[in-house]
Amino acid sequence: MIAPAEVRPDLPAVTGDALNVASRLQSAAAPGGVLVGDRTFHATRELFRFDDPTELQLKGKSSPVKAHPLLGRIEGALERGPARNLRARVVGRERELAVLGGLLDETVETRTPRLAVVYGPAGIGKSRLVREAIDLAQSERPDLTILRGRCPAVGQGITYWPLAEIVRGACGISLDESGPEAQEKLRDRAAAILAAAGVDRADIDATVFALATTAGIDLPDNPLDRSRPATVATELSRRWPQFLSALGKRRPAIVVIEDLHWASDQVVEMVERLLARSTGPVLLVATSRPEFAETHSTFAAGVNEALTVSLRPLNRRQGASLLSGLLPDHELPRAIEDEILDAAEGNPLFVEEIVSRLIEAGTVARDDGHWRSTGGLARLSIPDTIQGLLGARIDALPDAERRVLREASVIGRIFWEQPVAVAVGQAEVSDPLTELERRGLVSMRPSSSLSGQLEYTFKHALIRDVAYGGLSLARRAQAHAAVAKWLAGLSRDRPEELAELVAYHYEVALGEGSDLAWRADSPELAEVRRRAAAAFLVGGAVARKRFAIERAVGLHIRALELASNDLERAVAYEQIGDDHDAAYDGDKSLPAWDRAIELRQSVGDEGPHVARLAMKAARMGAVRWGGFSVAKDPAELDRFVDLGLATATDETRAWLLLLRATVGLRWVAFHRDDPIPLDERVRAGEEAALYAELVDDPTMGANALRSVGALLIAHGEVARGLEMTRPILELFDRVADPRERHLLIIETAQTMAWIAGEAGPTTDVLLDALKLGRELRSHDLNHSTGTLINALYLAGRWDEIPGYLEEHLSAFKSDEAAGTTCPFALGAFQLAAVVLAHRGEVDRARELADSMPQPQAPVGIVQGLQAMAVIALGDPSLGREIARDVLATGARNYAEEPPVELAAMLDALVALGAWDELREFLPEARRRAPELALAGPTADRAEGLAAAATGDQARARELLERALVGFDSLSAFEAARTREALAAIEPERRRGLLAEALEAYEFLGAKPHTERLSALVAEQATVA
Repeated sequence: MIAPAEVRPDLPAVTGDALNVASRLQSAAAPGGVLVGDRTFHATRELFRFDDPTELQLKGKSSPVKAHPLLGRIEGALERGPARNLRARVVGRERELAVLGGLLDETVETRTPRLAVVYGPAGIGKSRLVREAIDLAQSERPDLTILRGRCPAVGQGITYWPLAEIVRGACGISLDESGPEAQEKLRDRAAAILAAAGVDRADIDATVFALATTAGIDLPDNPLDRSRPATVATELSRRWPQFLSALGKRRPAIVVIEDLHWASDQVVEMVERLLARSTGPVLLVATSRPEFAETHSTFAAGVNEALTVSLRPLNRRQGASLLSGLLPDHELPRAIEDEILDAAEGNPLFVEEIVSRLIEAGTVARDDGHWRSTGGLARLSIPDTIQGLLGARIDALPDAERRVLREASVIGRIFWEQPVAVAVGQAEVSDPLTELERRGLVSMRPSSSLSGQLEYTFKHALIRDVAYGGLSLARRAQAHAAVAKWLAGLSRDRPEELAELVAYHYEVALGEGSDLAWRADSPELAEVRRRAAAAFLVGGAVARKRFAIERAVGLHIRALELASNDLERAVAYEQIGDDHDAAYDGDKSLPAWDRAIELRQSVGDEGPHVARLAMKAARMGAVRWGGFSVAKDPAELDRFVDLGLATATDETRAWLLLLRATVGLRWVAFHRDDPIPLDERVRAGEEAALYAELVDDPTMGANALRSVGALLIAHGEVARGLEMTRPILELFDRVADPRERHLLIIETAQTMAWIAGEAGPTTDVLLDALKLGRELRSHDLNHSTGTLINALYLAGRWDEIPGYLEEHLSAFKSDEAAGTTCPFALGAFQLAAVVLAHRGEVDRARELADSMPQPQAPVGIVQGLQAMAVIALGDPSLGREIARDVLATGARNYAEEPPVELAAMLDALVALGAWDELREFLPEARRRAPELALAGPTADRAEGLAAAATGDQARARELLERALVGFDSLSAFEAARTREALAAIEPERRRGLLAEALEAYEFLGAKPHTERLSALVAEQATVA
């Protein structure tokens, strides 16, 4: 027989020969009769009466199968009294306890977080080991803070469930408290923990908001409710380490996360973030089954602060010691002891369950202060698997206890008395629960996460799994629907907190077995479907908010399947579009939104809903165009803008006006004539900026200014474009979304450094942005380091570039999006190669330039920088070819992709002495000079050198002097090169010009230039 490692509603609980034989026995039984197989007979013959066996020749079996007809129960067998709640001390784990204790000591002494992952199969004693370790630690350190979170098997993968439990535990919040009560406790208690650690007010607020989002507690002013899901995930990964560090600063803390093998990807990633980013004496302890290590092979890999503790089966001596602890002073025959230990194979839970089974069956009993065999072991078969043993124990329970146990299993490993009572149709179930606790199958928890309710837990997850497996498919479906309804009603003003769990229960309820639970046309099924559809919409939105996109899409597809009309389908499609938008997937989001528009229009809805959908579609295509495998045609984007503007009001209308301007940039990118006049697009963007100012929306305002400024620059109105762009610098700090704020800084900085020629002030802005970039994704960090390398190059701070280059390359390796078409990520390879070449590191420069992945599509600035790199490496002919290719595209200037190919072409022609070609190119270079701060001075220098080559010294001097004035405020390196050129035609000033150039080269670390000029200066001194 094959049993899955986990109980899942979409898979059969078991399959294989045993199931086939059971089916054959069912067919062979007389109407109303029961036939059982030989193993079942031996396991239950102390409880039931059977007739003489018969041998059946069953299909698929080569030999006869013995079948036992059931006659009835043995009176009183079930009432002999339950086994006591067996619990022995931890046996055979001294080394493991010492490891955990030592790790805590190390954590406290070094005030550095540590992580221990306790691995072992089910029943091996992971949770018990951790409990024992904590008990020992608390006996030595009474001031320890202990927080626990579990990854539930029921609804496994719920995004942040264990972290939510930790929040509720730290702040004393119960699941059924009202929204205002939960908000007050979270604000007051979390803020007190953070304030006591010296966290400033702004960070306290940000961390409280992150904790609220994690736990699903609604805070009215939470900015994360308005942030993109990817940003929310990033913010949580920033703030949770801050919260954990604050806990540790107050006093040492142990944070336990149980059953990591059932965790969502978000929780697994968060555990790694907590270890890497937290500070102070915090010990993270996770328990997991071995399969987690197989599916997460890189988890905490190579991290010195993490270790694993693998629990192996107990050896013979340890097993015997455990048995003696369970049955003190026992006088069991050696054969019985051997049979118990042989069957258990070193699994402590198996030993305990075998002993409990023997006591309940009366095979082992207390007699005169000793545990002795009653001689019935031969009649009681010990199943050879822990699941089989637990199944036998549960099957042997009295009806009331068995039913309560199985109904409780639907709720989860942790459950409450009230929903169980409702499920079994009784006013209260305290007596059966008390008996189950005495038997060691469940235990009452000392505190409850629901005020006024008794909270219980299954002794082990396996007990819950086996009990659950005993429910019929029909009863499972009905019970899950009932639990979902009960959970949804716990605290109606806190819908997000349990939304994913409620959705999970409805998923199971409407899965396998639903056709057995309700008639297809029953009003009960219709009501379950109605509630489920609503739960799927809410649960999916919550999952998306927490960046669990796959889960969100799955739930919203389920909602779509349950939709009963076009309006409900439109709602589901919009949510699906939002899910894919959160994952930056335009290929899937835009069609979903478009379908939602069609459905709303089909029912006569042309109002604000359609306008909002059109705005989302236009924004995805115009702003987040990198999320498409093929960029959307700007004409289609204008269609969405037109559609939305027809009915939009207020904020949606302002965003659509902003997008009217932004779509103009897509026409530029497509190198096509824009059918809408530039002035109309500019006016639309300016109107959006004005609206943003009136309602004090810095995010909209900054985006509007950026779109208008970039559009004007692209159309050659550079001065006006820079005038629109510069005010963005004053709005950065007020943009709430960290990722959006970061991208605005990067794009504005690139414009100001290359086009406005303000690299110096821009560098300081970028250094601040780098701190933010390090807390975001690898790709955001690539944006920061790439743009910073650009600014440092222009500002002449070359000594700082190697360190940021290493950080850039490291982030690039872990950045899946870096090798696409990102100008910031790719351009840094070429510009850093320029610097390295000029500093004499030619081999490293060539290696770096060649290592850049080829972009999926041409990227102007990257190719322009590539031309600069090959020129610096001594191949001006190839540089000219690359620059010519870029210029031939006719691409207009893009604010974040300034036309560095202009300067590269001028330098290549000078290096080649191609004076005629240079004169032909100069008009274009001068016409476009406003688009690149370096272009004007570079053109002056090139024309001046051409004049010198033809003997026109006066014209050459005039142009080189003008170039020098321009370069002195733009680039120390280019200024030095110009001084060197001017020295060649200014004999009287030669010595001074060379000395000034030499000083600049030395400052830049430009070794080949320094050596060349040092020789010239020495020669000048000799001549003098």
